[in-house]
Amino acid sequence: MRYIVLELTLSIYRGLTSPLQWLESLAIGGTQLITGGYFGLGRFNVEVAGTQTIGSIMIDVGYWILFIALGWPLFKDVNAILGIDLKDYTPAKLIRSIRRPK
Repeated sequence: MRYIVLELTLSIYRGLTSPLQWLESLAIGGTQLITGGYFGLGRFNVEVAGTQTIGSIMIDVGYWILFIALGWPLFKDVNAILGIDLKDYTPAKLIRSIRRPK
């Protein structure tokens, strides 16, 4: 059941953010055509090209936050079903298991 909720939520998120990315691309592309790629803010010129990257990074961060928030309980349930104790896989125990005795 958790997997279905995870997939549906991520699909809906992708469906909602795709039109936002298209609108953002359209707005930024139009602004670049009109202004030649630069905004004049008093003494400062701001290049428009990087703003599209910032928007897509924010959308990707939102996707990963949803993925981790909904996927972690699913991961724990699968490990419990398989009989894997996650406490055996802490970073300190993994490092100790890699070290060779002298």
